[in-house]
Amino acid sequence: MNSSLDLKLIYGKKDKLLARVIKKSFFDRVTQTKFFSEEDEILQCGVIVYKANLEPKFHLHHKVERNIKGTSESLFIVSGNGVLEVIENQDDEIQKIQVSQGDLINLISGAHRIIPNGKNDLIMIEVKNGPYVSRDADKLFIDL
Repeated sequence: MNSSLDLKLIYGKKDKLLARVIKKSFFDRVTQTKFFSEEDEILQCGVIVYKANLEPKFHLHHKVERNIKGTSESLFIVSGNGVLEVIENQDDEIQKIQVSQGDLINLISGAHRIIPNGKNDLIMIEVKNGPYVSRDADKLFIDL
C-alpha cells in the first residue's frame, strides 16, 4: 500500500492495482485538475478544478462505442466512517484502510467490502459503469 497521506494505492500480490483511496485532505489542498485513473481503466476518476472566474463552454459527449468487460465503482463517503477491506483472491490476506467522510474510494479490481465503524450509519454515493444488468449477474459474493 502506498504510504502517501492523500492518495493511498492498494495492490494485490502481482502488483495489480485493486483500489485507490483519495483522502479528504487531498481535496482540501487541490489546486488543479487531476485524474487518478489510467486511460485504460473502465471508470475514469479524477477531480476537476474550475477557477472562480472561468466560464466554461457547454459541451456534450459524442456517442463513442466502447467495449468493456467488468465493473469498476467509485464511492464517495458523505457521512460516517468505516474500514475498507480489499483482497485480490480469496486466499489473500485482507488489506484494510480507514475511510471517512469526504474520502473518495475508487475500486478497480479484486473483491471489497466496507464495514461501518461506530454507532452512526455510513452514507455513500456510488458511481459505476453501466448499464445495470442485475444484482446476481453483477456480483459474486464471497464467504471468508
